[in-house]
Amino acid sequence: MIRNCYLGPLLTLAIVLCSCDLDLIGVDLKTIAGGYRLKHVDGRYSLLVPRATGGPIIDEIGWKKPIIIFRRSGSEWDVVNTDRAEHLHVSDEERKRDERYRSIATESVEAAWNRLDRSRPLW
Repeated sequence: MIRNCYLGPLLTLAIVLCSCDLDLIGVDLKTIAGGYRLKHVDGRYSLLVPRATGGPIIDEIGWKKPIIIFRRSGSEWDVVNTDRAEHLHVSDEERKRDERYRSIATESVEAAWNRLDRSRPLW
């Protein structure tokens, strides 16, 4: 009888913790698409490729299926085609000339992080 008294509150606590959008261990992950994820630790954001636990710290990011485009501070743009698992680098000038990349709006990685849904990839 006493054990049954604890079962209800324990189940309730388990449900609440599992449904919360909390990160209890200090590492936050949100999926973009194709296994590519953003990782947030100590105010920094990095892009993780599928099955990786670490990646480059980035400042800007944007996407439009199937492309993810991002940039580290002051560097060239990195372009990932999630359909083909291709990764290439383009200069700012190349990005502005190429319609495939020019049409992708970019924003601060923090703003993009806030728009992502932890439980659902974009595509």
